[in-house]
Amino acid sequence: MLRRCSRGVLPHLKPFARTVVETAMCAVLGVHALTAGTVSTVSTANAGVMNVAKSAELLASGAVHGEEDIPASGGGRGDGPQPGAQDGALDPELLALGAPPRTRRVLSASLMFATIVAALGLLGSLRADLGYFFAEERAVDLGEATAVQVASLVTNSFVRVRGTPMASGTVHYQRVIGADTYAIFPLAGQRAIFVSVPTESLHDEARMARREWSGRLVTFGQLGGRLSGVRTYLHDQVNMPVTRDSYVLLADEPPGSYGWSLALAALCLLFVTVNLALVVRWFRPVKTATA
Repeated sequence: MLRRCSRGVLPHLKPFARTVVETAMCAVLGVHALTAGTVSTVSTANAGVMNVAKSAELLASGAVHGEEDIPASGGGRGDGPQPGAQDGALDPELLALGAPPRTRRVLSASLMFATIVAALGLLGSLRADLGYFFAEERAVDLGEATAVQVASLVTNSFVRVRGTPMASGTVHYQRVIGADTYAIFPLAGQRAIFVSVPTESLHDEARMARREWSGRLVTFGQLGGRLSGVRTYLHDQVNMPVTRDSYVLLADEPPGSYGWSLALAALCLLFVTVNLALVVRWFRPVKTATA
């Protein structure tokens, strides 16, 4: 509006007056421009303040109404996957544990195998004793020792034989297990059958005067190392024709007296079973838990 007025009035004014009018118009236009800038600046500032307020309101609304929709990044203890708990991950604490000593493991396994072998060996040596324990309790009468047919004798059986002890060929010995001592001697008139009795029986005249002997009939070879030293002594020192096939009668030992062999066999089986279970458990692969 001012510009239109100036265009119509200024050409008709004198130079001095024109200068004054132009100066006044410039002042008016400057004030107008300054006022417009201020208003624009204020408007811009007001818009910024409104935007900030609106943003704060939106944030407050999200904090109040949307907390349950925001996924937790770390989670509480036990709510989310813990470090090292992912599938296939190794626990660093377990890795830090030292492995069991290899020497101790080898020694333990060797000891278990040795126990199994020893128990099986002892169990095998008890076969004859167990067989005699289950033998017939009724003694087989062989008659006089001088008339016995050696070829017809059945070993590991309960028998009865008659004969006179030969004192000149008596040898005393002690068994590996036990503190009792025994005496072994042949029956007069032959060298095929020997009789073994406890030494205390020799001090009883009534028992030494007897001629009838009953007990377990075995060969020296079947007894293994129990009477190997006695057999060697009879052969080398007493000049008796004793071999592994010579018979010895373990007097006063009926089948019922060998109940210890059954108990010892059961103990051997227990050792074998327990150690086999330990060996199987030792070498069994560990099952890993699946997710």
